[in-house]
Amino acid sequence: MSGAAGHWRGRRVLVVDDEKFIRVILCRMLTELGLDVVGSAGDGHEAVEKCVALSPDLVTLDISMPEMDGLTALRAILARQPEIRVLMSSSFGDKRVIAEAVRDGARGYLTKPFDLASIREKLDLIFPAAAPVA
Repeated sequence: MSGAAGHWRGRRVLVVDDEKFIRVILCRMLTELGLDVVGSAGDGHEAVEKCVALSPDLVTLDISMPEMDGLTALRAILARQPEIRVLMSSSFGDKRVIAEAVRDGARGYLTKPFDLASIREKLDLIFPAAAPVA
């Protein structure tokens, strides 16, 4: 890990997944990595509402959810708040869906089950370290 590792610490995160135990696990992992988990949501509608209320820096967004799926929620979130970074998640590695999510503005993709190393890697890509001052 580079000296700039953890430059994303303190960023505000909203965790969205329709399965409560997944939300709990991901919230714990993100907190362990130094992020500020400001809330969680169980569906896309709730995610859009909480984004407006909480203004997170990052949203982890499950692709497969009832009511409003992750791709629809992604579009709705970024239409209202394009500065929010969104990291999609799913237990399926459907390349077509991943490509569509990235095309629509997602910054990356996490595969379930989650592990700290892959989350750390994605955070480094989503929140690049500032260039060193000369």
